[in-house]
Amino acid sequence: MLNALVSGSLQTAEKAGAVDDGNGGISAGDGTPEGIRPLLEVERLTIEVCDGNIPKATAHLGISASTIYRKRMAWQGEATS
Repeated sequence: MLNALVSGSLQTAEKAGAVDDGNGGISAGDGTPEGIRPLLEVERLTIEVCDGNIPKATAHLGISASTIYRKRMAWQGEATS
């Protein structure tokens, strides 16, 4: 399931305004290859897929729990700004 979150799909790319990059691939129109998502989005989606289970999410992401907790505090600070 996590691979699907990271890779995305052609249909999703097309809806997002993806364009032919001229090299047989598809980009988001800004030079980003199809299926590449911002790290912030991947981290948030991973936590969501893991039902908020931080230790499980960290195992999938390969980062420490303290990193997730620190980033989550920053995300919450952004949401209240």
